[in-house]
Amino acid sequence: MKNKNKISLNSSIQEKVIINKKHLDYFRSITGDKNPIHTSKKFAKKNGFSQPVVYGLLTSSFLSAVIGNKLPGPGALWTNCNFTFKSPVFLNDELTIEAKVIHISYSTSMIKIDFSIKNQFHKIVLEGDSDIKIDLKQISKKPKKNLNIKKSFKREKTNYPTIIIGGSSEIGTHLIKSFPRDKILIATYRNKKNFLDKISNQKKLIKEKLDVLNNQSIKKFCKKIKLKFGGISELIYLPAGNLLLKNIKETNYKDFLKDFEINALGFLKIFQTMEKELLLGKAKIVLMSTESVGSIPAKNQSSYVASKSALSSIGKSIASEYSNRGIKINIIAPGLINTKFTKNIPEVSKEIYRSQNLSGELTNIDEVTSLIKFILNNKYTNNNGMTYYINKREN
Repeated sequence: MKNKNKISLNSSIQEKVIINKKHLDYFRSITGDKNPIHTSKKFAKKNGFSQPVVYGLLTSSFLSAVIGNKLPGPGALWTNCNFTFKSPVFLNDELTIEAKVIHISYSTSMIKIDFSIKNQFHKIVLEGDSDIKIDLKQISKKPKKNLNIKKSFKREKTNYPTIIIGGSSEIGTHLIKSFPRDKILIATYRNKKNFLDKISNQKKLIKEKLDVLNNQSIKKFCKKIKLKFGGISELIYLPAGNLLLKNIKETNYKDFLKDFEINALGFLKIFQTMEKELLLGKAKIVLMSTESVGSIPAKNQSSYVASKSALSSIGKSIASEYSNRGIKINIIAPGLINTKFTKNIPEVSKEIYRSQNLSGELTNIDEVTSLIKFILNNKYTNNNGMTYYINKREN
């Protein structure tokens, strides 16, 4: 009871509020915001909403009461706040506000609070964090370091590997070499294990055979990962078949189907099979798409471009469905990369690619691997469902 009101790491609180008409009227009166998206049902419907959307800053304002009254309470001074609106809020929604202390600076009397607001359907409508200045007397004494606990946590964290599907490709092997030596990497190959055998700088590299066209191969691979590691921290999907160069008249159903199975369906099957493991590791996923997603497709590559567009769409759908559950998924669109995979593309087509790039050159492998690493290291909460282009001119 002595430290009942003291703030310590993981101190948390939960508050509920029901949005009523008075809230909206007061907010509109105070701010002067008369945007019809918040007041007119007819206007809201025209913009894709079933009813007027509650003011976003009204929703976030309830955090002020939690911080000023409860956690940490009187004397708290907001110095920084970052939040993202995840879903719309409507009149009569019941909101649950959850706040938790995730960091304490004893030297500066600052705390960081992680918060989320959910509606009655348990859907996150707002999430973020705040830096708050408080009275040093409000903070519990600094705990003594427990080295055993710290080491145990590190061991548990490193048990979750990074999986590179298509690790024997030029990009895959280059990416593997860029990771720290103590990182557990699982690189898959279909029939080019010798490429992976040449990598000598990775002491924790595990090579596994995987054919994304074969359901049994996918099941076998996924089962092995589940039994050995449980969770997955990162997944990079890079496989590709032979680049088929045919005009649209010559391209047949089998051509489309094979590219679709490799580039889109293979990833979907792996995600579905290892969903629990990806959730457990709060995995970051990176998909290799193509520059033609959202722009003019390259000539004589219709099946490849279509399958990559499908992969991009699947990734964005997963990002939307799983964003509230810890999984982050992003797409890279590097354009034409200077590799053996693209060596047979006609020079005329390559010149078109060069003209679309700010550098006037084809993309190199270093640029691709650097972008993948950047996405994996990006900790912003809104870094999800995005397509990252390399050196692409605006149309």
